[in-house]
Parts: sequence; structure tokens; C-alpha cells
Amino acid sequence: MLFLVASLILFLVEGFREILHIDTHTLVSERLSPFATNGLTGIFSTAGFVFVSYLGLTQVASVAEEIKNPERNIPLGMILSLVVTTIIYTGGVFIMVSVLPTQDFIRDLTPVFTASQVVFKWMPAKLGGLMIVGAAIAAFASTGNGGLMAASRYPMAMGRDRVLPLALSQVGRFKTPAYSIILTSCLMVLFILLLSEENIAKMASSFQLIIFIMLNFSVIVMRNSRIETYDPGYHSPLYPWMQIFGMISSFLLIVYMGWVPILFSVAVVIFAMLWYKYYAKKSVRREGAIFHWFALLGKKQHAGLETELLGILKEKGLRDGDPFDEMVVQAKITQLGDSSIGLKKLVGSIAHDICHDFGTVDAKVLTKKLLKSSIVDPILIAPHVTILHGNLESLVRPALHVITSLTGIEKTAGKEEANGNDYIRVLFILVCPGKNPKLKFRLLSRLMDIVDRYNFIEKICSLTNEREIKEYLLHYERYVTLELRRDTPTETFINQMMKDTRFPKDVLVAMVQRGSEIIIPRGDTMLMEGDIITIIGEPKGIKTIFEAYIHTT
Repeated sequence: MLFLVASLILFLVEGFREILHIDTHTLVSERLSPFATNGLTGIFSTAGFVFVSYLGLTQVASVAEEIKNPERNIPLGMILSLVVTTIIYTGGVFIMVSVLPTQDFIRDLTPVFTASQVVFKWMPAKLGGLMIVGAAIAAFASTGNGGLMAASRYPMAMGRDRVLPLALSQVGRFKTPAYSIILTSCLMVLFILLLSEENIAKMASSFQLIIFIMLNFSVIVMRNSRIETYDPGYHSPLYPWMQIFGMISSFLLIVYMGWVPILFSVAVVIFAMLWYKYYAKKSVRREGAIFHWFALLGKKQHAGLETELLGILKEKGLRDGDPFDEMVVQAKITQLGDSSIGLKKLVGSIAHDICHDFGTVDAKVLTKKLLKSSIVDPILIAPHVTILHGNLESLVRPALHVITSLTGIEKTAGKEEANGNDYIRVLFILVCPGKNPKLKFRLLSRLMDIVDRYNFIEKICSLTNEREIKEYLLHYERYVTLELRRDTPTETFINQMMKDTRFPKDVLVAMVQRGSEIIIPRGDTMLMEGDIITIIGEPKGIKTIFEAYIHTT
């Protein structure tokens, strides 16, 4: 890839240097004239024909689950790639048109090779052309590999959704969808053998344009559906005009390419509708987000979609700046032990405490909100674990209450009470500010991720104090605890105020345990011998502290 990019950049630099030596009159009147001989029709038909060469920019979205920080890196990568390829494509074509005589350019079947020999005059004969040939081979290899990888993820995802055989979703020993890759490879070979290069390019372009039309329409539907768990990390600018332009322009490109792409597009749409009606609809019970849009007009909606989107949030995790660690540090912990209490009474008591602490709405109102929360599908959490949640407009930060029980919290089946198991061992109550409803679901997704830990219930219920429970809930790589003792590296903190301590800039002392008391430290908090301090922050800073005060040599 480095060789490919370096070769193209060198071609552009040398090409524009060569153009500077061409007379302006010759360049404009002979090489660049006439311009757009077939008018708008020629421009649109050509754009549609070469559209397939831009497909690599969008293939990265199909492997989003394999990308670190996809909410940032996918949009950034696609935008930067689009800018770079546009510069290279337009610059390369401009150089070829400028340095080659018009009639020679029309008849030449390898204009890039010929142009490279013109612009690389300082190289030995044909060496510049061979370099471009090598770059072309590298481009074909990377494009083919990327296309195969991306295309194979579609059957894999459809297998997961039961709209294709389940075997296509299975991964092999190398953690790749082997069956899906084999199927995709066979289809590619079949198309190459049966179709001409021109028809392959047109059909591939038209198929991708159909997908673009559907994607643009999907963005409009998802935004207007007002689904609470729909929480994209990147918002398209100029909404909805960008999406409307995308749909109209994609449709026009298909039309201007001719009857073959038009008939192929119609065939694809008809086949997809028949496939859904006679196969997929029987295999999966799901409705689209458009029914949530219709629900605003009094039509039906599909509640399962919200659970599915919450599952996606669970996979994506938290965003930078989400106050999960701070929320856990400030959370209230209740260990019921062997005590027996009903769910409704317990929730009412906790709601009263929350309203008292924050000076907000009537506790009965909050209790009703919590007991009615049902967005967290039981399949997303473990048995004997319940998560209740709600929003309060007057809250300035999220509030979390964690309750553990050895015998279980009694839960009777009632209209206003949460459904699920007969008793609860671990109960989370989460209340978030109403001004940021999306934050609640990201915090919920993190809680569900913690619940998925191996032996979660037994582990958290066996912990003996508030500090241990909070540390268990925090990210493992994002916290460390230090016990301040004489004759150890931590001795330097004893009898120091918090404001005088020196820690890495990306960490924070979140709490101090002094005996049975938990202290949220301030600048004037004095650290004493025997204190256990919990430090949270970025993994790099935590590692520095661990190596300096715990793993010392």
C-alpha cells in the first residue's frame, strides 16, 4: 500500500511539472477541447460507470465491529479517503489528457503506462511505466482483498439475522467467516467468467447505488422514528438535504448508465421482495424502524427493534467523556444480606432517597417511572439481575444505586412492577438527567456488559464492603487501589493533602476508604496511614501508578 501511494504521488508531482512546460494555448485549445462532448448525459453515464472504483471507501463500514473506535475512525477514514482518491483520480486523468495528444489518447489502451513514460523522463526507458504497472497490481490486490473481506461480512450478518442459512454466520479457527468468504469468492468467480468487464462494472455500480439509496432513506427513517436507543456517534451534516440529494443522484446515475443497469436494478429489487416474503419473513420476526415513524401517526411499531439497538450500544461501549466511572464512585451501595423485602417497597424507599438527595420530584412519581421501565430486554441481562431506570429533568448528573441480596428480592407479578424472574439477587437503579436521554442507554449498555462477566452474581454478592463493589464495577484497566503504609513506596502520600500529591495528569483519586468510612476526596482532604485510595483514569496513567507503587523492583 505504501508503494502504491508513493507511486501515485510521484506520478502526480512529475505530471504537473511536465504540464508547466506545455504552452497554455496548446493545453487549452488542443488537449482540453472540446470539453464534455456528450453533455450532461456523458458526464452522468461515465460517473455511473466508474462509480464502482469508489466502492472501497464504503466497504470499511461492513467491518465496523472489527475497528477500534468506529464512531470516530469510520467517518474520518471515509472522508479522508474520499478527498485523497478524488485528488488522485482527477489529477491523474488531467495529467493523461494534458501530456498525451488527443488522438493518441483516444486510441491508447494503456494511457497511464504511456503517460508515465512521458512524465518520468529522468528514469531509464520503460522503468516509469513498470513502476505504474506495479502500482496497478498492488491496487488490484488491495482492492480485491478488501472487497472480498467486506463482501463476505454481508452474508455473515444476514446469517446472524436468519435471512440466510445460519452456517454463513459461523467463524473458523482464524476468527473469520469461512463459509461466507467461500460463498462470496465463488460468486465473484462466476460473475467474472460469465460477464464482460463493462457489464460487471455497470452491475456492480448499480447494485451499490441501490444500497446508497436505501441507506440515505434509512437515515431519514431512523432520525424521524425517534427511537430512544438510536444513538449514532456521527451525525450527517445538512440533514435531510444531503440524504435527498444522495437518493436523487444515485437514481439518476442508474438511469443514465442505460437499460442493462436499469433492468438489473429492477430485478434486484423484485428478487429482494420475493426473498423477504417467502423466506426471510418466516425466519425472523422483526419490523423496521419505519413503523416507529408510523407510530407517531398512530400506526404500529416494533418494540424489539429498540432492544436490538440497545444490544448494538452494548457492543460499542461508552464514549469518551461518558461519566460512568464517576457515577460508580458516587453510587450508593446497599447490601441486604439475608434480609427479605419486596421489590416495590425497596424501589419506593430508594426513590425517596434519590428525591431527597437531589431535591426533585415526588418519590411516588419516580417509583412509578422505575417500575415501568422495560426497555432492557431480559435476554440482554443475566437471570436474577434486574436493571430499572428513569429520567429526571432536574438531575445534573446520573445517579446509580446498587443493591445485592443473598436470599433474593421478592418480585410479585404486577401491572406496575418489572417482569422477569421470581426473585432478584442484584438490582441496579439508574436515574439520568432528562436533558440527555441517549446517555442513559450508553450507561445501561455498560452495566449490561458488566453483568455478562463470568460468575457475576456470586462474585458481586460475595464482596464485603462498598469499596470492593465499586472497584468491581469499574473498568479493570482503568483503576488501581493503593494502601498507604510506612516503609512502602506509598509512604510519600501519608500526611499529605490531596492538592499536594503528584499523580499522572490523566488519573484521579476517586475515593478514600478510612476504616469503614468512604470519603470522596477534595483538595484539602488529608491522607493518613492505613487509607485505601481508589484511583481511576486512562490505562496509560494507571499502568504508570501500578509500576511505581505496586509492581516495584
